[in-house]
Amino acid sequence: MSDMLAPYIWIIDEDLVAQFNAMIKIRQAGIHCNVRCFDNTHTALVELMDPETPNNGLPDIIILDLSMPEIEGWEFLNQLGVILNEKVYPDIFLSSSSRVSADIDRAKEHSIVKGFFVKPLTPQNMELIIEGVENLKEV
Repeated sequence: MSDMLAPYIWIIDEDLVAQFNAMIKIRQAGIHCNVRCFDNTHTALVELMDPETPNNGLPDIIILDLSMPEIEGWEFLNQLGVILNEKVYPDIFLSSSSRVSADIDRAKEHSIVKGFFVKPLTPQNMELIIEGVENLKEV
């Protein structure tokens, strides 16, 4: 995949070790992509609203930790919906360090969430995330 076609991925997680782990798993899966990490949801939302941001600030994929300080993951999704106002959404995958069935069920029912993964992410998780994006783009 060339740089022009490489997916642009945002990893939003306050845990720097989890961010690093996700980037390692992307490499281990042999995925060529552009990655940007955020350690808080507020900065990511500001980036999305900035007209100076390339590509209208929209990544292809967002991997979002649900347990975030300030603005937790579910509230981030609500604010994202307001910002994008029913425009095309990035593919959003939620991650959590715990397997809470209420969060998993809520993720399944959320219209813009494509998947839910329990941390730590694996190379296989990353492959599924990328395959989902490629399949959606082919439709």
